[in-house]
Order: sequence, then C-alpha cells, then structure tokens
Amino acid sequence: MIAKTILLALAVIAATYSIVFISVGVLNTDYRFFELGINTFTVHKFSHFPPYMIFWFVWAAGVTLAVNTNFREGISEKFAMTVTVLVNCIGLGILIIPYFVTFYQAGTPGSDLALLSIIRLFPMIPCMAIATILARRLYKKTANIWVAALIIGLLIGLITLANSAVTYYFVMV
Repeated sequence: MIAKTILLALAVIAATYSIVFISVGVLNTDYRFFELGINTFTVHKFSHFPPYMIFWFVWAAGVTLAVNTNFREGISEKFAMTVTVLVNCIGLGILIIPYFVTFYQAGTPGSDLALLSIIRLFPMIPCMAIATILARRLYKKTANIWVAALIIGLLIGLITLANSAVTYYFVMV
C-alpha cells in the first residue's frame, strides 16, 4: 500500500510537471506571476530538493489532515470548502499584516530581509488555496490522505524549488 501510494504520487507529479517542461520547450513561455513561478529546473537545483521535501511533505500532510477532518455531515460540501479555503488563506494573510503595519508606521519594512520575506509569503496564498482544494478532491477520489499529502508536497516543493529567487534565498549555493 505504501509503495503504491508513493508510485502514484510520483507518476502524477512526473506527468503534471512534464507539461511545464514540454510547454516551455515548445512555446518558450515563462509561467511566472509575482513571486509565484512555475518553471523548469536544472539538475543542479534538483540536488537541493531533499531538505525542501521534508518541509513541504510535513506542511502538505498537515493541510490534508486539517482539510479532511473539518467536513461534517449535513453541511454543504461547497460551503465547507469555501470556508476552509478562506480560513487557510486568511491565516497567511494575517502573517503579512505586521510587515505592512511596520511599513506604514515607520515608512520602511524594517530591513531588506523583512521585505524579501514578506514578498515571498504572497505566493503561498494561492498555493494554500490550491493545496486545500486538491487535498479534499484527492482524498475523495482515493480515500487516502497520504496520496494527497505526497502530491501536494511534491508539487509545491517543485514549484518552490524551480523559482530561483526562493531557492537561492534559502539554500546557499
């Protein structure tokens, strides 16, 4: 069962991320919006993947467990999903507030590092919304929380790793 779960997650991520490689190769496009970059990566960046994967898997497992234990009988699935996505995204939004309060009061974000940190939090808001929706849908299809956690962790991990600004900020090359 564990091997099937891991193989399914790896197959889904390989198929999904191959679309990015093919479209970049054929169309020469760059899927980047603000700090959220869904890009190809080199073998050099892939060597940094194991430390990231531990963090992203724990994060995705937490999201998946939280999302799938919040649904109750008698409540509309769409309503519960909307509330869950909003609550998860608002949590990240609350983390951003202190930086903007400091920036508003002092006229400066405090330091260059603080400014870079807050800019890197913005792409996590859509990632959290997507992870929340994927966690619920994958669980409903497979009845396996770990498939959703592995797929979300691998996907968000690869997206983060492929974004060079994030990679070089956390991992010194």
